[in-house]
Amino acid sequence: MPGRAFCLVIFLGVLAGALPAAAARFDGKWLLKFRAGDNCLVQKSTSVVIIAGNRITGNDRQRFGTVSRAGKFRIQGINSIGSHDVVMWGTLKRRSGRGFLSVAGGICSGTVTLTRQ
Repeated sequence: MPGRAFCLVIFLGVLAGALPAAAARFDGKWLLKFRAGDNCLVQKSTSVVIIAGNRITGNDRQRFGTVSRAGKFRIQGINSIGSHDVVMWGTLKRRSGRGFLSVAGGICSGTVTLTRQ
């Protein structure tokens, strides 16, 4: 029986070691662009976000979020004039992603694209 316990410990150790690599498949710098409707104060904008593991941070420190191993992302932040909360969500693939945004619970909305740099 000690052999089985040892194998289980080795298996769990190997599995734990593999998780960061899977979570890191989106790591890097991404260009984030959004287009919003006419009812938004800002109709388009471009910024950079950094993905490390499952965390997303903006170089402007106004955006932060998470991404799953499957590529589902959610980013929260403040709009470019600092007056409203913004939520972005969607899916990343290898080198690109797309999704949606909503400002202040729906006062305006739009689309988001991300491109790995």
